[in-house]
Parts: sequence; structure tokens; C-alpha cells
Amino acid sequence: MSDCPICILADLPAASTTFIVLLVLSAVFICSWLMFWILSVRSTSLRRSVLTLDWARDHGFKVHAWGEELPAPFTDLKSRGMRVETALQKPDRMLLRLEEHPPESAAPIRWHILVLNLPVAWPPTGLRPTHPPRSALDLFSLTGFPLLGPTDRFVVFGTESISARALSRSPARGLLPPDIGLLLAGGHLILDFSARPFDEIEFNRMIVIAEQLLKHLPQPT
Repeated sequence: MSDCPICILADLPAASTTFIVLLVLSAVFICSWLMFWILSVRSTSLRRSVLTLDWARDHGFKVHAWGEELPAPFTDLKSRGMRVETALQKPDRMLLRLEEHPPESAAPIRWHILVLNLPVAWPPTGLRPTHPPRSALDLFSLTGFPLLGPTDRFVVFGTESISARALSRSPARGLLPPDIGLLLAGGHLILDFSARPFDEIEFNRMIVIAEQLLKHLPQPT
């Protein structure tokens, strides 16, 4: 190799080439950092949302943006400050995470709801868990029928005694866990699982329970 300074300078890459190499390395570093940040966020703060969306995609649900609009049978609850936080929807069923902002409470109340379509219309009738301090059935104007069956796990609520008696005599009491509320209203079967997490494990459990109930429901009258 020649020791001539001019020859050494001639062997060095051009300034434009050095700049391009530096630019490419910087772009690779930025992209790598961005991908690391995305993966970190997905596995930490957004982990629950990612799992929910993955479950919805695998089970044929679509994410529906209701916002301040409420789907049936909750359309009359908008005056309570209720809004849809998360909605996963198929043609015959919905999984909802509702958020209520009562004026007397600083913290929002969250409701976890599964809604299935019914083949027949029911007057509002349900089984409210006895021990939880609140239930989605409390959001509706229903009358309690404590004399219709045992009340150690559930109390029958409704608007008509005939349909309340039919539900009380059905196998629904035995199929429901004691922390899950059931409401039959119009053409909808509603399960309130607000005492449980809003996650893919409970989604599968609630769907199984709801489908079992559908098979054993009596006629409303």
C-alpha cells in the first residue's frame, strides 16, 4: 500500500456515501427501537386489549364502536350516564363492557354483559343474585317476587307474575353460578357477569352458560 497522503485520501469513500450509510444505520436503529416499543406496549399496558381483540378475531366477533349510543335493550339507560366502553358483536350476540358515570359517584361503575338473541319475546324477567350489592337487573324497573322459590342464591324479578313463575320453575337457577345475573327482556337473553373480569376466559364461560340456558328456557307465558 502506498504511503502517499494523496493516495490514502483517494481510497476514502466519498462524503455522500458516508452520509447515506449513516442515514441507513440511523433508520435501522429507529425502526428497531420503534418495534421494541410496540412489542413492549402490547405485552404490558395494552396486553388485555390485545388479548381481547385476538379472541374476538378467532371467534368471529367484530369490534363495534357504539360510543354514547347504547344497543338494545339498554337504550333507555343513556340518562344514567351510561356509555359503551367495549363492544364485541356477532349477528346473534354481543359482549359489552358498559361504563356508568352516576352523578353521586366520582368513580365510574363498569358492567360486563353478554347479550344473546332469543327466539321468542319475554316481558322483562330475571334472576338477581342475592348477595352482590349491585346487579344489572337493578338498572331496570322490575318487581321482586321473593315468594317464587328459594332466595338463598337468587330472587326472581319481573314485570309480570306469570313469566316470573315460569322462569322460577325452570332449570335456570341450577344452571346459573350464584354471582351471575340473568335478565330476559324482549328478544334478548342478558347475562350480567360484572363481578368477574372482562376477559377471554369469562367470555367462553358466559357463552356456554347462555347457550345452556337457551336450551332449557320455558315459554314466557
